[in-house]
Amino acid sequence: MPTLKAAAATAEIAADSDMIIGGSILPFTCMDQEAPLRASALLLLADAPVCLVSCDVLALGRDLCDEAARRITASCGIPFENILLAATHTHHAPSTMTVHAYRRDEEFCRRTVEATVRAAEEAYRKLQEAEGKPNECEAELLFACGIEMTTGQNSRWLLPEGQIAWDGHDRAQMIRPTGPHDPALPLLALRHPGRIAGGLFVYASHNIGALRPGVRSPGLFGLAARELEVRHGGPFLFLPGAFGSSHRLDSAPPAEAISRLIEALEDAMARLEPALTGPVLCLKRPFSYTVRPWDEEAENEAVSRYCRKWFDAERAASTIRAFTGMRAAIQPHAGESRETWLQVMRLGEVAIVGIPGEMFASLGLEIRRRSPFRHTVVVGLANDEIGYIPDRKGYRDGGYQTWAGFHSLLEPGTGERMVEAALKMLEEAMRGPQPEEAVSDRLRSSDAEALQTFYNHLGSRARWLFRPLGWNVCYPDCLQLCRDAAEGRRLDIVLRAGDLIVGWGLLVNWQNPVPHLGVCVADDWCGKGYGRRLMEELIDAAREARKEAIELIHVKDNIPAGTLYRKLGFQETGEHIGPDGNDYWEMRLAL
Repeated sequence: MPTLKAAAATAEIAADSDMIIGGSILPFTCMDQEAPLRASALLLLADAPVCLVSCDVLALGRDLCDEAARRITASCGIPFENILLAATHTHHAPSTMTVHAYRRDEEFCRRTVEATVRAAEEAYRKLQEAEGKPNECEAELLFACGIEMTTGQNSRWLLPEGQIAWDGHDRAQMIRPTGPHDPALPLLALRHPGRIAGGLFVYASHNIGALRPGVRSPGLFGLAARELEVRHGGPFLFLPGAFGSSHRLDSAPPAEAISRLIEALEDAMARLEPALTGPVLCLKRPFSYTVRPWDEEAENEAVSRYCRKWFDAERAASTIRAFTGMRAAIQPHAGESRETWLQVMRLGEVAIVGIPGEMFASLGLEIRRRSPFRHTVVVGLANDEIGYIPDRKGYRDGGYQTWAGFHSLLEPGTGERMVEAALKMLEEAMRGPQPEEAVSDRLRSSDAEALQTFYNHLGSRARWLFRPLGWNVCYPDCLQLCRDAAEGRRLDIVLRAGDLIVGWGLLVNWQNPVPHLGVCVADDWCGKGYGRRLMEELIDAAREARKEAIELIHVKDNIPAGTLYRKLGFQETGEHIGPDGNDYWEMRLAL
């Protein structure tokens, strides 16, 4: 278990009363605020330094996040990829993004970046001053996952005439939710000897609502973080989850909503367990997306039909104008390729996935469901804001979140691609750093678990093309297979990268004059010549054992494999349609 030193700190983000508040369709200002807006930083020093910062603002674009992260790297020595910056998505702070009918406030953006850097530097200063005072800086990282069912719900309900709920509609006409909501309430806490010293929690819902109307505020979730700080004596960060399709729909007063959230967090606090039972590793990778084209007539009709049905005439007209203006500004960029960040932070048994926008709950739940980690936490608005990230069903259903605008830029399918990219990064974080080269070796009797892991991690196409024991291979199959190899009934050569098996070549029916060959290489190791290396080693082994020939079959659609087999001397001897309905070549190499 790594030794952990940790500190948390905050810095106020000053706001002026003439600054436009972010989050609404039309611009407005607030003359007062009920609690200071802040940047809150959590700094962890384990086998790698990690910094997480949350800011009480609507969102932070990549330009602002990158500037702040680079400055933190320069002043605190924390690698750029080990820094996660996220907005709390409060709808009660000056605007930090250009959206709808107003632009971001550049002065407030500057102040936000300054506060972000100050908070990180203050946490770093605390650690520096605590050197030699272990009770002040040494910490345990603890984790628990609570649940809160009422503070957020899926807000994309089906309305009459096939419309999707957004705002202004009659709630009595809401038919059913069109997707899931994630009620999980993951909590990470730092415990110094004898006391909780801070932490963070994540919840998947829009941070809309304040104790008083018409004021600047960290929002309900930011206020809940302040209450935890009062109770436990250290700063807590609120980070939004996969909240793009979720809002608070219950009619409880804001104070009651905060109380329910605090009760759920305190319940989780009572069940905290050590989390840092493993390495610390951070990955931050570019992710490319395309600004989607759209049918202008259809988009205008969708916006206009909703606004004219549910809004009064004046509000409908102003909202329609706002969306028309956004589409006109974006239209020259349709089809443009852009780049953002995806991030994975491994903190022992906990993985944090940084998503650069407002991801729908269905996609966030898919990441959590398929993650290899015991605990996976999805954080939205991390290191960038690229708008709503709907699933394909969300685009088919329609509604505000998918209407073209500054808030909705992505082409359908981007969310699903992002899920797959995040899962690959999670797999990489689970494996840890790997050698650049794989080495071949005979399969050992002790390799059953590693072989099962290799098979489980194959992609769908690899599984379709490579079925040594059928569509699925289970652990007892791998155990028996390793025994058979050890006892000479088959020949198996594997590629090893550290403790992992990343390639597998086999000759079954090894006791016959003509054994049958199969080869597969893990997706991340394809294209490096390893498949050919396995083939050549198997062929050499068969020649040395004085076999007459080697046979194989392969799917005709797998053209690269067929090309390799022919280069190595295999010739087609027949063809057939397999029980799976696919066309196969039968091939043979005379030895």
